[in-house]
Amino acid sequence: MQNVRVEKLVKRFGEVVAVDGISFEVPKGKLLTLLGPSGCGKTTTLNIIAGFETPDDGDVHVGERLISSATENVLVPAHKRNLGMVFQSYGLWPHLRVRDNVAFGLQMRKTPKSEIAGAVERALGLVRLDGLGERYPSQLSGGQQQRVAIARALVYEPDVLLLDEPLSNLDAALREEMRLELKDLQTQSGITTIFVTHDQVEAMVMSDIIVVMNEGRIEQMGSPSDVYQHPANEFVAGFVGISNFLEGEVVATGVGEGQTAVKVGEVTLLCKSAGVPEGSKALLSIRPEDCVASQEAPPEGTPNVIKCTVDKAVYMGGVLELWLSASGQKIRVHGHRLPILESGASVYVSIDPASISAIKGGSST
Repeated sequence: MQNVRVEKLVKRFGEVVAVDGISFEVPKGKLLTLLGPSGCGKTTTLNIIAGFETPDDGDVHVGERLISSATENVLVPAHKRNLGMVFQSYGLWPHLRVRDNVAFGLQMRKTPKSEIAGAVERALGLVRLDGLGERYPSQLSGGQQQRVAIARALVYEPDVLLLDEPLSNLDAALREEMRLELKDLQTQSGITTIFVTHDQVEAMVMSDIIVVMNEGRIEQMGSPSDVYQHPANEFVAGFVGISNFLEGEVVATGVGEGQTAVKVGEVTLLCKSAGVPEGSKALLSIRPEDCVASQEAPPEGTPNVIKCTVDKAVYMGGVLELWLSASGQKIRVHGHRLPILESGASVYVSIDPASISAIKGGSST
């Protein structure tokens, strides 16, 4: 396995800048996810690393090898990069048995026949397909076909594994199961992996590092918990999970334990300090699960209490989803063990200051 380093990568399609000067590094043995909406540049970035697209600028290193550089005129062909690729469609040969599909890459590399059989068996064992080598792809389930594609990518021991939305063709239940299996496989094999998806749940479950992309640029890069709990801006907070956005004005900084006070309507909320100066507008990001709703008013002096009116309540089994209004703003709450509330009812929502992120400048500047 090797690390991957991408530096100031640029790709244009006519006047459209698909990848706009992005840089990131994948440490050895880690799984990094490129996450973002359709058209954000994540698949183009993966294709440049794989050698299927030629960049207009920037460098790509795998370990100590420079495999692509516009300035140094380096462009190693895809088949010489020693990278394993799994596509969204799997790309299995329907007329070849599983064993032959997996062996295909080794045959193209002219690996001695005496070595191929053992390598294929090891790869099939790694993805738990022992004993299925004689079957055809049509005789396998969707999850099994996906594992064949992964075995084919791993059989020649690539330096890096590239995954382009490999779970998108599976049904919901199998997709959930395969997220965990794929992460276990990556951890067990120890292979450096770059994973592309638009599914934030997949990114959260599988990643060591998440790179959130939008319009060809990186909005935020960090661990799943960091990206979710400390979004860098409104786009990240809205794309990665569900978030309430409350607009207000900073009225004090350095309050209590270094907190910031933001006036939202008639209420002043304390939040984590974000370097937003006093007197400026701020946008508060609050996750629905961090809001605690109660029909009884909390004790006097409890910080961050908002009296709200119920617009709508949706029963979802273990969770009651509340849609609330307060001071002209909307708040969404996921409540546990709450009675079914009627529209127009009053509830009190309290929020831990540590659960509120103040986004610099907000959307009002």
